[in-house]
Amino acid sequence: EAEMQEFDGEEEEEVRAPYNKEAMEAITAEMAEEELPWVETLDIVAGEALNCTDVHDDLARELAFYEQALASVKDGRERLKAMNTPWKRPEDFFCEMIKSDAHMARVKDKLLFEQKKMEAFEQRKAKQTQRKFAKAAKQSSEKEKLDYKKDNLERVEKWRDANKERRKRGLEDDDGLDEMLGDGGSGS
Repeated sequence: EAEMQEFDGEEEEEVRAPYNKEAMEAITAEMAEEELPWVETLDIVAGEALNCTDVHDDLARELAFYEQALASVKDGRERLKAMNTPWKRPEDFFCEMIKSDAHMARVKDKLLFEQKKMEAFEQRKAKQTQRKFAKAAKQSSEKEKLDYKKDNLERVEKWRDANKERRKRGLEDDDGLDEMLGDGGSGS
């Protein structure tokens, strides 16, 4: 309650600007009577109503605003061309920037930082994908080597078994090793 009483005691008085109704009406009437040329006002009323079927669809509503504004700009540009009024800024025109060069440098630095961050992320992602692919390729290569080794060992075992049978029968010049290993009988 002490705070409430303290706050009530510190109320600020509203300062009102003088309101001269008669003077404002006179100025408004004077402005209404004065017929300014179009080039001084550049007011354009859209030719057709806003074409937006669903006002709750933000994208459609913004697109309708955009199309209406674009049509009005085209109309205004055609009027200026018809009046031979220059409407483009001269190439040697320099205006004062709203934001300082230091602020724009900070914005540029931040954008460059974000871009580098995204590039680094993409590089890490590509490297990770490459590592996964390399690992899979290495595993596949190792599996092929193991299968080849296993196949050759099985062939050698078959040859040994067959060779034992041949030794029991006697020595032969062609022991069949070349055929077993797939050399096609190249001989020694």
